[in-house]
Amino acid sequence: MSDVIDVPLDSESPLVDPPIVDDLYLNADLDEYIITFIPDDCVSRNEKETVAIPHDSEDGRRVELRLSELSRILGTSVIRLFHAGGGDFGFFLSDGKQRHLSDPVGSSEASQEIYVQLQDLGMIAQIAFRQEQLLKHRTA
Repeated sequence: MSDVIDVPLDSESPLVDPPIVDDLYLNADLDEYIITFIPDDCVSRNEKETVAIPHDSEDGRRVELRLSELSRILGTSVIRLFHAGGGDFGFFLSDGKQRHLSDPVGSSEASQEIYVQLQDLGMIAQIAFRQEQLLKHRTA
């Protein structure tokens, strides 16, 4: 039996600590993952940052692994994900449908597994962004 997951969407305090993936998709033309994320304050004071990660890079393989895990948990292929506010996230699926973490399907264990993958994706994006910034400062 599936447990209903109560995700308060009107909370003033964030339910997930930064870095938080705000939007993630594969740009097929560039063969890069484009990730917009909410960074930790120690990385950037901007509300959001964006990083492009080549699909065939080491970080790209990490992103692909996390997306594969999300697809396994959700039972269908995830092609894009986005932060839907508070602790909620949305997933565009390969069949054209959309699901939200707050939808009353799945178990609380599955929700926790999804959060782990989302946290890892946020950290991958933030580290890639930070490396990009450090490289820019070295060459300047």
